[in-house]
Amino acid sequence: MRKPSSSWPTRAVLAALSVASCHSAAWAKGPVSALCADPEQTKVIQERFRTPERNLVDTLRQELRVSESAIVSGLPQARAVGVPGSQFQAVWAQLQTWPDAVVTIRSGGHVLEVHGPIHAGEPSKVSKYFNLAQEGHGLSGHLRPDLVSAIYAVKLPGRSGDDHGVIFYDSAGEAAFGVYLPSEFVRSDAAGMLRFQDTWSRMQSMPTACPGQRLD
Repeated sequence: MRKPSSSWPTRAVLAALSVASCHSAAWAKGPVSALCADPEQTKVIQERFRTPERNLVDTLRQELRVSESAIVSGLPQARAVGVPGSQFQAVWAQLQTWPDAVVTIRSGGHVLEVHGPIHAGEPSKVSKYFNLAQEGHGLSGHLRPDLVSAIYAVKLPGRSGDDHGVIFYDSAGEAAFGVYLPSEFVRSDAAGMLRFQDTWSRMQSMPTACPGQRLD
């Protein structure tokens, strides 16, 4: 059994801060999205990730005073691939192929983890919910795809190497929840890594969350 208290700062859902008031002139023609780093911020993020360290996303989020999604959007291409929330069902279908997963949710200072496979779901016929099938252990409940604005597959520095997961962000750039390969103190198993890499590749073929923003 993994120990949530030892690893959640890397994987857990992090509360987003307000977007910085100063932005590059390249963004001056329109409103800056809470979801995407501007060009200057992207330069800083990518420079810092030349020597990655654990919890660097959270550190940069506080230093630059932007949302977590904005930091992740500026990561080097080898560490993050983002798609808009409209791709929710396509991404969710990919997560169902993972042999095991850990869903992480943070709320009110609490960190919740649900271990088990990702189950299929379908849109409700009477509401905006995406209802998950109840198939044994693992996550169950009702999700709101319409409230998801961006989805990122990430490879972030963790306690025992990189943590691999997919994070779902709301319109403010806050992480609603994340789905990760189990990896506490050990490397993820080969089958899980294979499915994660396939999810990564599939997301690379989808529309981009922050078009034209990458610098590396």
